[in-house]
Amino acid sequence: MAISRDYNRPLFDREEAETAKQAGIGLVESHNERWVDRARAEGLLICQGKNHTGPFRYWRGEVYGDQVRHRMEEELHWKPDHRNAYGSVPHNEGWIFTGRRHKSTVVKGHSNEQKIWRHVGGLTPEREDLLTDEEE
Repeated sequence: MAISRDYNRPLFDREEAETAKQAGIGLVESHNERWVDRARAEGLLICQGKNHTGPFRYWRGEVYGDQVRHRMEEELHWKPDHRNAYGSVPHNEGWIFTGRRHKSTVVKGHSNEQKIWRHVGGLTPEREDLLTDEEE
């Protein structure tokens, strides 16, 4: 078994890796709490068909990182204290990964693949239609 640099923990451990991931998300989120709350709200508005701006492709009821980043940084001029704060935006109740990805257009992101998220909680009943792929 490979051992990590601190020599006390294994290099590969699925449970420990997930625990470390959740701890990291929690730490970044706690240091950017107001920003993350606003970014989540903006992501939800994009899912609801509002605030569609920028050079992006849109899917009803879905959102990906570039859309939220454009809204927060280019339109609201609000950057998080740490760049990893974007990763904590969909990590709460109500967001699910669609299984699809989109290539980022952020230059520093080097065309990385971003998960496309669907918001399944917190929509008002009259907006439930946004959770289907059917056009009106």
